[in-house]
Amino acid sequence: MKISIKRGCERFIMPHVNLFLILFLLVSLGGGIFPSGPVGMAASGEGAEYYPPPPGDPFAIIMPGYQELPQGHRAKAEVHLGDINNLYRAEIHINFDPSRLNVVDADPGIPGIQVHIGSFFPIMSPGNIILNEANNSTGTVDFIVSRTPPEPPVGGGGPLIFVEFDTYLMGNTWLDLSNVNLFDMYNNPIRLGVQEGGEIRMMKQPPF
Repeated sequence: MKISIKRGCERFIMPHVNLFLILFLLVSLGGGIFPSGPVGMAASGEGAEYYPPPPGDPFAIIMPGYQELPQGHRAKAEVHLGDINNLYRAEIHINFDPSRLNVVDADPGIPGIQVHIGSFFPIMSPGNIILNEANNSTGTVDFIVSRTPPEPPVGGGGPLIFVEFDTYLMGNTWLDLSNVNLFDMYNNPIRLGVQEGGEIRMMKQPPF
């Protein structure tokens, strides 16, 4: 009986000796079988690198999403695009409360009220700007910009436009990024994963 038990142990252990030796060497030399640290990070220590997550869905947001300032001070808002590929035409429409906010003209030398153009969509020719107009009576900003052939499309992210507002009345008011339409060079729509407006809070002037 003792002989049969001994032989059974030998049959189980002997085929796995090499595996045990390999695991022992890995643990001894590498400090562990699996690297420690959060997902997306290499093992900690000198030379460790961060591997960023894969890019997300295209987005259009107003930055900052929330801001506070004393009543009467100017507010600044940016329409920021991100994770965009092959952008050829962009249409942006913002709604705001004209009793609380008025757009400051970016170019008084041109009739009407314009907003500032950001760096994300470089203007290569006058024909790129199709519409740049704000209306302080209706509380709207309308901006349309497009490439013209053979100009290349735009990709990546950055500020599309900047808007400055004179502020009136205390309280909260919203910048509604109501309508954003993006298209590639074949006029196919670029779908947005995130589209968010902003909020501005005007507070009482601090005492002097």
